[in-house]
Amino acid sequence: MEGQEHQPTEEQAEPDRLLYHYTNQTGLLGILNSKTIWATHIRYLNDLEEYKAGVRLVERVIGETWGCPLG
Repeated sequence: MEGQEHQPTEEQAEPDRLLYHYTNQTGLLGILNSKTIWATHIRYLNDLEEYKAGVRLVERVIGETWGCPLG
């Protein structure tokens, strides 16, 4: 939404937990200057290993919780 500035509501102004973002110095300065973080769909990234690890974790927890292994 280029050209549109997002104004956070009062509820959004104070996050209730931390958000981690891996970047370099240039990326950090861009985030701080623009006060925005852009995100993309996981399938467009070049490394899906973190996503796959998350899926495996969810499958394991579901299997342990309900006694029905997935996958």
